[in-house]
Order: sequence, then C-alpha cells, then structure tokens
Amino acid sequence: MKIFNKLCSYWQQKILLAAGLIGIAGLCLISIGFASQQHAPVLGKKTLGKIPSQTHYFAPGSVISTSVAHTVPVSIDIPSIQVNSHLIQLGLNPNGSVEVPSLFAKPSQPGWYKYSPVPGQIGPAVILGHIDTYKGPSIFFRLGLLRPGNHIYVTLSNQTTVEFQVNAVASYPKTSFPTGQIYGNTSYPALRLITCGGAFDSTTHSYLSSTVIYASLMSSSQNK
Repeated sequence: MKIFNKLCSYWQQKILLAAGLIGIAGLCLISIGFASQQHAPVLGKKTLGKIPSQTHYFAPGSVISTSVAHTVPVSIDIPSIQVNSHLIQLGLNPNGSVEVPSLFAKPSQPGWYKYSPVPGQIGPAVILGHIDTYKGPSIFFRLGLLRPGNHIYVTLSNQTTVEFQVNAVASYPKTSFPTGQIYGNTSYPALRLITCGGAFDSTTHSYLSSTVIYASLMSSSQNK
C-alpha cells in the first residue's frame, strides 16, 4: 500500500480536482447536435468487457520506458474505427474545469489532458474528443464501436509508439459519472478515451451519457 501511495503525484491532484468540477455532468464534451442529426453508435449494454482494477497486472511483454516522462503525445491511431489524428494539448479553464478541444478546429482534433500522465507512464493518460461539431460527425463519432481487444496506438514526440489494448467500453449517464474510477491513480500504464455518448435528446439538444474507453499498455517501440 505504501508503494502504491507513492505513485500519487502532482498530476493526479490536478486531474481529480478538475474532474470533480465536471464529473457530475459526465464530461460530455458537446451538447448541440447538428442540423441533420446523425446518431452516433450506442452501446447495447452499459459496459462491454471488464474494467481493470486500479492494480491491474501488466500484460505479458509490456515495456515501460522511463524516457516517456519528458515527451508529449503527438498523434493517435485507432485502426478499427478509422481514427488517425494529431493530438493537441489541453489544460484547465479559468474555473478549474478540464479544457476541451475547440468546436471550430479544422478538422476537430482530440486532445491529451496535460495534467494526466504521458501515455506509457504509470497512471491513466486521458484523451478527450468530440463526438460531433456544428458541421457534422467529429473525430470520436465512432468511439462507441470499439470493442475489448481492439488496439490503440499513441505516438510520442520522441518517435516512440505506445500500443494499448482496449479492456472495456462503458457508457455512463451524466448524473452518475464515476470520476474516481476513471481518473483515479493506477499501478499500471492506462489510457482513457472520453467523449459524449448515449441517446441524443432533441429537446434539450444534449447527449445524455458519456462514452469511456478503458485501455492498458501492451508494448512500446521506437519508430525508425
């Protein structure tokens, strides 16, 4: 337990504080919909796969590179849902809530929350993206189609590619967003992808849930 507690650091305090400010809203990134609303894929169940415990075992062959501490993630590739995008960096808004990508970015890019670990470090690295924009589907429109076993690749600024495997795909109502489970410290390198999800309420022009992808490190490799 003492060893696990030592894993807590400044980034964890920042991310839990920010998450607490917006956790009740379920971290829904956009609540507008667009003119000819196309509905994003909706999970038939609340959770597919098994959400790892905070002390999840390392996958066989996992490589944890100490060099990633001084890098930043620059791109994300999710072949199974045809996502390939540069990553921007996100911080905090003046009110302390987590910043989200601009709705007017062309194209709308996902962002890494810079107060979470670099992907490949111990702890939950967090990447947020929109499900749609004013003009149509956005980068994470098909995020709900991911399934356990799918792979996610994040490339870092030092040309290292970090490979994660999806453990679980979950949908949470805004009113019961499990902030601690998603943002809480882990004893292994984890990745969380977050966007809006669930049904779209045409009356309130908002999504009723959030979609969260849980993934854990499989390997890392240096690009040549």
